[in-house]
Amino acid sequence: MYRSLGSFATLVCVVQGLVAGCASKSSGNVGDSGMVVGEEGGGTSDGAALGDGSPSTDAAIVGPDAANPDAASLAGDGAGQNGDAECQPAELPSPTCNAIAASGTVVTSNSLSGSPPTPQGGAVTDGTYVLVSSTYYAASPPPAQFQTTWVICGEHWDVAENAFGPDGGGGETIHVDFTASAQDGGIVLTQTCNSLPNNYSETREYTASGGRLTFFQSEYGGTLVSIFDRQ
Repeated sequence: MYRSLGSFATLVCVVQGLVAGCASKSSGNVGDSGMVVGEEGGGTSDGAALGDGSPSTDAAIVGPDAANPDAASLAGDGAGQNGDAECQPAELPSPTCNAIAASGTVVTSNSLSGSPPTPQGGAVTDGTYVLVSSTYYAASPPPAQFQTTWVICGEHWDVAENAFGPDGGGGETIHVDFTASAQDGGIVLTQTCNSLPNNYSETREYTASGGRLTFFQSEYGGTLVSIFDRQ
């Protein structure tokens, strides 16, 4: 699903490069159906929980602060996004997992030399985020195409992705639900449901600013930077 789910493709790897970056992920193994199996798997006991399982006004993730630049903490986002009627995760029983429709433009991954931007953390506002850019820095895997949509509601981080073959055909749709927690300036994503028969969890660095959410993931010996805009 990821190897772009980092696009989501960086969350779930579809075999034969349908989702970019799976085979080279150092923190996990590629499952039989192409998903990355995280070895960090679910180790969230040291992370701050994002809510108590229901939407909460204290559920916004906050990145590094001046006193402790490596710490992540929880704080209300002040925007009325958490805990209101509009923030209800559309989670369904396995194997459907969620009712999210992957939307937005079909994004083709590209590659650039040089260093990627530096993750800045920040408060993540509840809402729907659509993939707008997928770029590898210091790595040149074959281009892949994705439509990826995240729906974030407190501790519920759910995603749907359409992953396409190199020619734009042979697509596969993947749905995954996660519980998110803040830890060490990043986001710990622990899988609770997957439409593929795989298990996937990971910790991601990120930047959240101005309605934009950027994920940073190690892929193919470089860094995959996936940018999502809030709808």
